[in-house]
Parts: sequence; structure tokens; C-alpha cells
Amino acid sequence: NPKIADDEPPGGEDRELTRLLHETIKKVGEDIEALRFNTAISQMMIFINAAQKSPAVSRQTALGFLQVLAPFAPHLAEELWARLGATGSVLHAAWPQFDPTLLQVTQVKLVFQVNGKYRGDQLVPVDTDQEQALSLAQAHARVAPYLQNKPVKRVVFVRNKILNIVVE
Repeated sequence: NPKIADDEPPGGEDRELTRLLHETIKKVGEDIEALRFNTAISQMMIFINAAQKSPAVSRQTALGFLQVLAPFAPHLAEELWARLGATGSVLHAAWPQFDPTLLQVTQVKLVFQVNGKYRGDQLVPVDTDQEQALSLAQAHARVAPYLQNKPVKRVVFVRNKILNIVVE
């Protein structure tokens, strides 16, 4: 479980976690309005899983998430809201606003496969082209041994998702 830092965690909060909070605020707000409660809860679980992997979460991030959680788990959200020292009731707090500039994804995880089998992955800039992805795969420590001295028959590339190299 991550620790809640009073202000910013040492070394700053993970940019991906901040982006994910703003994405969660946006998606949960839209899902509540459209009565898609199951997908709202799913998005909150995605955020919680990412927060658990983080060494520390800022107090502001935790409070923002509690505001989103409150319509679904009011008793829990209220208790945690008070423990974090926030004033008033979480149910009376204004809905948090998301920052559209923080929703931009700059890196994606590209999966490398050789003959359809997972061999590794790597964070790459968004919209990396096939040539760049192929050179990254050939240099990747876990992929390179499967490509040594084997001619490439075919390359299947799905931008921002997967690179599958078919060899003989």
C-alpha cells in the first residue's frame, strides 16, 4: 500500500499516476452521467492498482480520488476524507476538475513477439513507426537471441500495441 505524502512525495509524484487520476475523474464523471456504473468502478480499480504500485501518493491525489469514490462508497470515502484531515464532508465537496493537458499519453508499452510468442516489451514514444520498433526489438536483450542468424519472413506491426516478428 502506498504512503500518503503531505505535499509532494520525495522525488515528485509519478506523472503517469497524475495522468491516470485526471483520466479517472473524466471517465467516472462521464460514466455516472450515462449510468455506466460498472465501467466507472472498473476505471477506479485501474487507478487503485496503479496507486498501489507507486511508493507514495500525494495528499491532493488521494483527496481527488476520494471525491470520485464517494458516490460509490460514501462511508469509506467519508472516513478516509476525515483521516486525511480534509474539512467538511466529501459528499459536499465539489466534483474534481480534470486537466485536459494532463490526459495526453506520451509513452506506450510496445509488446515484442517472435513467431507469436511474447519475448519482451518496452516503453516507446507514442506513434513510434515500424522501422523504429523493429530496431528497438533487435536491440532488446530478451528479443535479440531469438532473431540471431534467422531471416525475417514477415513483420506484423500494430502501432502503439505490438510488434510480431516471424522468422524461419
